[in-house]
Amino acid sequence: MQSGNASYIFKSILFVAILVLLLGVNHAIIEYLLEKNKASLANWLLSQQEKKEYDAVILGSSSARAAINVHQFSKAVNQSVISLASAGVAYPEQYLIWELFLRNNKTKSLILAADYWGLSDYGFSYPYHEYQYMHRLDNEIVLTNLEDNYGKSKILLWQFLPMSKYAEFNAQIGLHHALINLMKNPAPYNPYPTNDNRKKLAYDEESAASITVSVKPSESWDENREKYFLKILQLSRDHNVQLFLFISPVLNDSRIYDLPKDKIIDYYAQKAKAFGAYLFNINGHELTRNPNNFVNVTHLNSDGAKVFTDLFAQFLLSKRFLAIGQTLSPQNIP
Repeated sequence: MQSGNASYIFKSILFVAILVLLLGVNHAIIEYLLEKNKASLANWLLSQQEKKEYDAVILGSSSARAAINVHQFSKAVNQSVISLASAGVAYPEQYLIWELFLRNNKTKSLILAADYWGLSDYGFSYPYHEYQYMHRLDNEIVLTNLEDNYGKSKILLWQFLPMSKYAEFNAQIGLHHALINLMKNPAPYNPYPTNDNRKKLAYDEESAASITVSVKPSESWDENREKYFLKILQLSRDHNVQLFLFISPVLNDSRIYDLPKDKIIDYYAQKAKAFGAYLFNINGHELTRNPNNFVNVTHLNSDGAKVFTDLFAQFLLSKRFLAIGQTLSPQNIP
């Protein structure tokens, strides 16, 4: 009997040891593959070795990335400009991106997208891509930001039971996905995006009605997003970075985007003035009244981006004629 019990205990220990070994190997492979993901903005920021200086940096979500053609903009203003705008990122993650950038780089100006939906708790389906940063919990900036947004107990679990984080986000960064991404060999992150999407929004009364149903009114103000929006402004001030805010262009039709626009614009305008920033509001301009300029209600296509980029470049060049905190709106856009 004792021999049988000993054998059972030995097999149990062996099973656990093999399981732990397999989980450890799986964890190591995923960490390695995540670190080798060249298309990741997080890796682009975290792997920089040389300090660089740019004239301007664009920060925001996919609407900002679609709105400004970086090559066209750089040429128009005769400045070195890069875009750190990324799909689906809300202000808490934007702050992390901005802080990581400033750790190794300098810039004279920050061009920050002020989204209508940026301060609402429904504004993004997945507002913080924590799984993109999990392999770098050793980085103090990453660790502090994740702790503030997810709690220290959660981060401790990720640190001391490493496979828990990859089990939790297996759908986004599981071994299967990491291997597929490696085999696809995606192009490195491109900080100089151009909008080549020529698709035009199919817009009529029927489609407008269907879009209205799918978009909720913005009734809830997310205090955490507001906190991080203000932290972005403060961090810019601390680094003596001139701030330019722009209201992300949306198809200007109240039937399809039921948001308290005046309240949101007033808020952004107040904060722009408080932080010595300029605010550019294109909504109401003929650009935003034409559905042919949009892929969907919140993203410009290549035609719309070309017009918006030109208008924004004019705004940037005309700033010397404006008072700090002044808003340039459709009424006084050239």
